[in-house]
Amino acid sequence: MFRKWIVVGLSVGVVCVVLGGLPEITVAEDQAGGPPSRNVVLTVYLLEGLRVGAGVEAPATLLPMVAELRELHPYTAFRVLDTNIIRTREGYGAELAGVLPQQIQNLAGDLSVFHQVELQDIHVMKEAAAPGADTPRRLHFGHAELTAEIPYRSGHFKEGVFVQTVNWRNVGITTQLDVPLNEPVLLGKINVNSTGDAVFFILEAKLID
Repeated sequence: MFRKWIVVGLSVGVVCVVLGGLPEITVAEDQAGGPPSRNVVLTVYLLEGLRVGAGVEAPATLLPMVAELRELHPYTAFRVLDTNIIRTREGYGAELAGVLPQQIQNLAGDLSVFHQVELQDIHVMKEAAAPGADTPRRLHFGHAELTAEIPYRSGHFKEGVFVQTVNWRNVGITTQLDVPLNEPVLLGKINVNSTGDAVFFILEAKLID
């Protein structure tokens, strides 16, 4: 049996994608004279995974996800760094951009990691096995993109003096997603330092009439 979640891993120079299988589904088409589009509430959790330490600092809704991550990755400690709530409407999209908290030690030490999540073309899905069903079960994101700018230090010798410089590496993934309602789904993972510590981006979607 395929698992219900989707895993997308990102790191400097490495992109790893694992997609779980989903049943055949169709996008609910708007009907003339039908009800107006509904509000969509998207919650994006930033979950840090550490290779040193122990314990979990996360809400109960994320604990099953953390258990799955322990099986897939060599992290021993997890904590939620930030929670972002975005409200949009069916048929539209949403974007989130920010800076990871300063306590994240990345490849450049004291410099920040910039990230952006873009979710577009949001539509309600209906199971093909239940045509005409009124209860929505999933949302389809026609465009889902996770990108980050990772700083790293390098340098060169000039006239016998070592000159240090800061460079930036863009990493990212673009795909389409089918997301079950009211369940956390792993959007992606960004490695932020040379020891392999990471930040997981987790999405939870809800419909509001």
